[in-house]
Amino acid sequence: MRYRSTSILLVGLAVPTTLAAQSIETGPVDLRLSGRVQVQYNTTSIDEDDVASDFDDEIPFSVFETRRVRFSLEAEIDDWITGKLEPDFALGKLSLKDAWINLGFDPRFELRIGQFKKPFSLIELTSSTKIPTIERGVRIRGLAEAFEPVRRADGGQLLTDFDGDPVFGEEYEMLDALGYVGHDIGIAVHGSFGRIGYELGVFNGNGPDARDDNSEKSAAARVTVRPLTDRPLTLGVNTSYRELRFDGTIDGVEFEGAELDGAVFGVDAEWGEFRRPGLHVLAEVVGGNNLLTDQTLLGAQAIAAWFFARDGERVEGLEPLLRVSYGDADLDRDLDRGVLVTPGFNLYFFGRNRLQFNWDIFFSEAERVDTAHSLRAQAQVFF
Repeated sequence: MRYRSTSILLVGLAVPTTLAAQSIETGPVDLRLSGRVQVQYNTTSIDEDDVASDFDDEIPFSVFETRRVRFSLEAEIDDWITGKLEPDFALGKLSLKDAWINLGFDPRFELRIGQFKKPFSLIELTSSTKIPTIERGVRIRGLAEAFEPVRRADGGQLLTDFDGDPVFGEEYEMLDALGYVGHDIGIAVHGSFGRIGYELGVFNGNGPDARDDNSEKSAAARVTVRPLTDRPLTLGVNTSYRELRFDGTIDGVEFEGAELDGAVFGVDAEWGEFRRPGLHVLAEVVGGNNLLTDQTLLGAQAIAAWFFARDGERVEGLEPLLRVSYGDADLDRDLDRGVLVTPGFNLYFFGRNRLQFNWDIFFSEAERVDTAHSLRAQAQVFF
């Protein structure tokens, strides 16, 4: 079934190319095909001795994986209607990322309809082909299993458990697990007034490729400003509200038809730009409601990199970097805070093509959970 779906999708990509030859009758149509392939090697410091005794699967010390394999088709019709279709084939599994149409009535007012990222979190909205780090948050194999046997003094679970998946004390993974960031289906208005940009969207709230299952809607909004005409500084404020009808478990308690909702708020700043010589910083602070426990969450992340341009025939730039990310999914819960530290180095070729090297180190507040490590190397091809 997976191969049949892939074939249908490839045929769908080919049809617009055929139609482009008929642009005399349909109006001016410009098509652009692009793509990215990210192949990653990673290790983990966690093995079978660090997890629950009833865990039967092996945790390989190192693996190779296709992290992202995406092909993107973008269309521009009559200079004001645009659309994008972007599937992902990573690890041989077909999923849909972007699928939207945009009506550019005016630079100050545009309308986007379909599946796209909610306008929240600078770290999330920065493309994986441009962000300095390999991963946006903690992604260490075996880390979830390592937390399972660890309990608080009162016998409760250390981390909030969302239908079997722990919500780690790390800024990005916390937002991602709670569904405040990422792709969703909906509609958004966006535009810019000089150095001020905005986007406001309404979404199903159930994530990508999913219909809504209740009458309520989720929402997200973001405003950015470039306050200095001669400095590469962008400031942003944003908020994300999510509601959903939930069937599953929270901290081991079974729920059926539970109505969950919560909102988070964030401020962020970016200094510099991708592949521009000098300092490039992305930083954000978020706070708000953990919709699982109805308690307050808090997180912050900062990535600092310095790009050194080179005149080499093949290697065009070098970029050392450092990332620090902190998260606490529930301020009223003890020992669930964590810190992710990532030193790294990027080697740039033409455009966005690069080799990346990261060392992820995750520190847990819980003394019974050892510090976890992961060494990563990733090759990225972008066209």
